[in-house]
Amino acid sequence: MGSPSDLQQVVNIISAHEHTLGLKLNFSKCRLWWPGITATSFSAYLPEVPRAVDGGIVVLGSPLGTREYVERQHMLVIDKLRQTLNTLKLLEDPQRQLILLRASLGLPRYSYLLRTGRTQSLQQIIPHFDQLITVTLSDIMGFSNFYSSNLESRRELSLPILLGGAGIPVA
Repeated sequence: MGSPSDLQQVVNIISAHEHTLGLKLNFSKCRLWWPGITATSFSAYLPEVPRAVDGGIVVLGSPLGTREYVERQHMLVIDKLRQTLNTLKLLEDPQRQLILLRASLGLPRYSYLLRTGRTQSLQQIIPHFDQLITVTLSDIMGFSNFYSSNLESRRELSLPILLGGAGIPVA
């Protein structure tokens, strides 16, 4: 990472050669964020670019920034997933609900964030996701949250279907 003046030089070079390179910067789709530096510290640089001022930025769907910012973004994803999982009940077909939970709505939806971030700093957030999946799985299977309080039973449900589990791993 360079200094703000280095960034200004890069933008100047791209702007000077935008016609020959076929590139045009769309500043309305850009966010300027510098870890550990306040927005006022680099306010003179690229005034046309909006600043990310709330502790971080989301790049390609993955939050980067302070621990609090990253945790807040993960909780937003989990809350959105909760809303989606609540609509599974509308299917009224446990087998299809389980297939959707296993194939796309459960860990597959959240695993990108786990792969692209530092999971060590998310030890307090990941249990929220696991609890959401466990409660949803209990509802689908008709266990009335029996498994949500029993970690060993939850581990059994994370086994592959061929081994008697539900095939939904714990994050």
